[in-house]
Amino acid sequence: MQGIRPRPLSNQELIKYCEMYLDLATDNIPIPKGMPLEWQTELLKRFTALSPIETHAHPQDGQLDLFK
Repeated sequence: MQGIRPRPLSNQELIKYCEMYLDLATDNIPIPKGMPLEWQTELLKRFTALSPIETHAHPQDGQLDLFK
């Protein structure tokens, strides 16, 4: 996957390659573990773009409000 840049990939391609990084991280292959920072940054940008700006948390039963 060296040489592949995350920015021009479609969302499906990005997910596929990120899954490959996770698979490599769990194998016994002597490579650096984890996803490169560039890939993490691209994922965060895309999640931010897809996420609604004004969201409200859905507390669990019995959860206390942290910001009263």
